[in-house]
Amino acid sequence: MTAEIDRAGMADRCAAVGGDARLDVPTADVYLFRMVLCDFPDPQAAAVLRAARRAAPLAAELVIIDRIRRPGATDPAATHAAMSTLNLMVMTGAAERTQGEYGSLLHHAGWTLTDSRPLTSGGPLHYLSAVTR
Repeated sequence: MTAEIDRAGMADRCAAVGGDARLDVPTADVYLFRMVLCDFPDPQAAAVLRAARRAAPLAAELVIIDRIRRPGATDPAATHAAMSTLNLMVMTGAAERTQGEYGSLLHHAGWTLTDSRPLTSGGPLHYLSAVTR
């Protein structure tokens, strides 16, 4: 990851930090979780979000890039999310979440969901943004 940061010319303002995000994360202006929270059942996902909230300054932003499950939808993206949810449930006990489920999870961890929209590239992924509360 450090090599990618260097190639992007962001080494002076960005760092990759290893560790267990369920326990502790460094203080930052922006937290980005891409396809991470979907791998954890709600209690562990909430622990990650609470750890970020504990470390976050008041003006921090949280960005989540993940699939959003849309119950009842039948388009290919919704079918893919449903199959991904089934796979996650079997393998990890987790599941793709709806926008409402993300909003509730974020709220209980000290964040406020401010935006949710499909990404224009990257397949069936969504961009969710939250701020500290």
